[in-house]
Amino acid sequence: MRRRWILLCCLLVVAGCKKHREEASAVPEQALIPTTAPEEFGPRSADVQYISVDFAKAFSERGGALFIDVRGDHVFDMEHIRGAVSMPLQDILNGRLPDVPKDTLIIAYCGCPHSMSSAAAEYLQKRGFTNVYVLDEGFYEWKERGYPVEGRADADQQLQRMSIVGQAPGLAPGTPVYASEPRTGQLEASEIRDDGTYEMHLPFYGLAAGVTIEVSAGDRSAVVPFAPGVTVQVTLGPPAVPTAKSGKSR
Repeated sequence: MRRRWILLCCLLVVAGCKKHREEASAVPEQALIPTTAPEEFGPRSADVQYISVDFAKAFSERGGALFIDVRGDHVFDMEHIRGAVSMPLQDILNGRLPDVPKDTLIIAYCGCPHSMSSAAAEYLQKRGFTNVYVLDEGFYEWKERGYPVEGRADADQQLQRMSIVGQAPGLAPGTPVYASEPRTGQLEASEIRDDGTYEMHLPFYGLAAGVTIEVSAGDRSAVVPFAPGVTVQVTLGPPAVPTAKSGKSR
């Protein structure tokens, strides 16, 4: 009889813990950003769900969610959402997965504000994770609102911004556009709009003016010097086709 009582108590505790975890990871409908909402923070993918920074902060405070920062280790070390873990987008696309149950509430974020985190969320969903969301406004809006971050004390002094706008004639809408600094691995992303244009904002840390920034989309690429506080135009045209040299036969 005593054994049955102990077993019953154990089952009740397990059931209670499971219910608490499910409640802690339940995202209310009002927390979600409709895909059709005004694109104040850039285009959204129809394949993932977006959550506002205000509701995400509530999960950060009470626990029950895993925040993953997909921007890259260098940027993560500078500053990140308190309690987040670094999982660079390229690592995820190469098969690195969170070591948590597949139904864990995961909130992915980047700084662009959600191009890279959307790609990460789509990949995680394809690998069986069932409770993945994207921070709609991105890391820097989280920080602007005074929500908790951690990292280096001099992060604000190290942070500099540059914008890139341009066209990519002939590339399909939705094609990812990347801007990277190879030495530190800092990376930001955007995508081609329906009219063939794109726009990127690069919040990079610790770069001197003139450092090479690589811009790429599909099989196209260009390089520009880093110019803090400046907006530059970069057209990603088709790759040059080598011409055959004619020579006289002997």
